[in-house]
Amino acid sequence: MNQKLFSKVFIAVLLLLCHKGFGQVIFSEDWSSSSFTTNGWTFPSGQANWTVGAAYTPTGGTSPNAYFNWFPNIFNYSNELVSPVINATAYSGGSVFLSYKLQLNNFGAGTVEQFAIEYKTISSPSWFLLTNYSNAGLGGTVLNWNPTNVVLPGMAGQQFQIRFRAYGPNSWWINGWGVDDINVLALNPCSGTPNAGTAVATPNNPCPADCVTLSLNGASIAGGL
Repeated sequence: MNQKLFSKVFIAVLLLLCHKGFGQVIFSEDWSSSSFTTNGWTFPSGQANWTVGAAYTPTGGTSPNAYFNWFPNIFNYSNELVSPVINATAYSGGSVFLSYKLQLNNFGAGTVEQFAIEYKTISSPSWFLLTNYSNAGLGGTVLNWNPTNVVLPGMAGQQFQIRFRAYGPNSWWINGWGVDDINVLALNPCSGTPNAGTAVATPNNPCPADCVTLSLNGASIAGGL
């Protein structure tokens, strides 16, 4: 038996069981309703070119998705799509994570057109920047991003919102931004120390290779080593 590999598997199992039951998706949006209003999205600066449809769908996403289109051509714009209030008050001391899929379908680089991902508590007057994207240095090209479980600092234990903001001097220089599969996960910290003393590794035969069964607090997980 490979004891070093067993130790790594065992530690991974302890961490998995430590977190099991604590992580929860507290907000999800895949735009399957084909509506902004169904789940409470708003446009404080006006909806402008924001639409739910089948354009600029990010890689891995599925239409309908939300997108910001270049048409009608607008100048010096800043139009944000703001989520409803997301409640993470049950996760004080833990962590909150954001995942989403984003596409830029670019036209040119005549002007710098940008897209910001921002967040804030409902009591804060200011938004905090998580990530900013732009068409700077790009020609006519399509780019896709799929950030997964990005930490939203300070949002654990809070009620907060996120926003997706398209802005720039001239929308003509993009074709569009597409957003899909927005998920917010909240995770409590592990409480106490996992009880490693109750773990037992036993051979699992017949087995085509070295194989053990990990038994921890009544749960068994078998795997090859």
